[in-house]
Amino acid sequence: MDGLPSEILRCILREATLIRDGFTYPTEVDTRVQEKPALLRITEAMQVKCAISLVSKRFHALGDEFLLEILHIGQQKHIPALLAVLRQQRNENGVTRGWWCRRLIVNLRQSDIEWGHGNASLWGLIPSCPRLEDLRCFLFHTVRRRLHRRRLDLYRVTVVFCQTIASTLGRSLRYLQFGDHMEMSVQLATSLLPHLKVLEVCRFDRFVAPNSASNDNRPRWRSTKAHYKEDECPIDEAVAEEYHAATEMVDWSNTAQTVTLTALRIFKANAFFADFGHWKMPNLHEVIVGFDRDCMSEDTLPILRKALVPHAAHISRLTFEGGGGGSLWMILDMLPGLKKTRFGFQCINFTEALTRPHTSLTSLVITLRPFDSAYLLVALSSIQETISEGLLPCLETIDLEGSEKDGRVQILQVQKALAGLGVSLTMTYV
Repeated sequence: MDGLPSEILRCILREATLIRDGFTYPTEVDTRVQEKPALLRITEAMQVKCAISLVSKRFHALGDEFLLEILHIGQQKHIPALLAVLRQQRNENGVTRGWWCRRLIVNLRQSDIEWGHGNASLWGLIPSCPRLEDLRCFLFHTVRRRLHRRRLDLYRVTVVFCQTIASTLGRSLRYLQFGDHMEMSVQLATSLLPHLKVLEVCRFDRFVAPNSASNDNRPRWRSTKAHYKEDECPIDEAVAEEYHAATEMVDWSNTAQTVTLTALRIFKANAFFADFGHWKMPNLHEVIVGFDRDCMSEDTLPILRKALVPHAAHISRLTFEGGGGGSLWMILDMLPGLKKTRFGFQCINFTEALTRPHTSLTSLVITLRPFDSAYLLVALSSIQETISEGLLPCLETIDLEGSEKDGRVQILQVQKALAGLGVSLTMTYV
């Protein structure tokens, strides 16, 4: 084996450590279905990579690019030592070990996250990994049970953080996700996203957008009890030096600009906004939306119409996560190409009626939490009536997700009738 040329040995190592679907992103499957086995394969592959790196010095040197291609950080205290490794130069060309990192997941659940020092460059990780294709960041402030307090601790995504991402990863980043406790504003997203030329998946789990439906410019989802953790730890100028050069490379436009994302396929924002309709996304096919729980359909439907109708020709999947989305039948009228939709039981109502046959919809997924037995029967009856009238000719499956007892009686009442219409009604217990 030691006599083999480095090129052949590298191919062997690549095949031995290859992670199936490690760098491919879902198209027609639920992300949760794809992500769980992918993370398991990443863990298994890391064990193989570590074993290979211990074989010999040659194997260790060649295996570097595979050992560091995926990093998953669970404790902030490990970051300084990791940075030292990533910044080590491996050859005379000045290439550092961080050059090989392609996927970075920062998932911190602790009580002492120093975001004041991390909100510029993710504690130096982004400049140290200049070829990242996949960046996911989840920060969660934990509190011991006896000290539990009724407030929401958030971490604000800053301008300089986005500038660092844009200047360093603008031509490589394909997947971007900020978790539920990282607050991203629509104004900042509008500035950042045009710089990400190959972005395919964008997920903002906490998004602040103005409520244009009521002419209220106060951000949605902003709780009066929200507490921003970086306010407790101001930025250290010594730490700031590492991102000054990166931010100087980006010239943020002070004027309104059109967001063009030619590669984007999946977009999530948990507080949706009408200006989404002005973005240029020719390959967009899945949208995950949310609204404040207090929003009514008369507020949300105008926003959805402005945001989604301009993209109706290619949206095939729509998911509602929180808030009221209005009438299912009105939404289907807006999106004639929709094939699959998923929504919470309390997010959608079944008032109004389809105005014309919807010839694309094949699948409905309804989550039954919270559960209302009387309303479930009304909803299923409305769906059954719409199918019997020939307005959903392609519908194949209706999947209800809930606890073991949710809707059992109502499902049995409707299941046989739907089967006679060629539609399968199933219950998935979660």
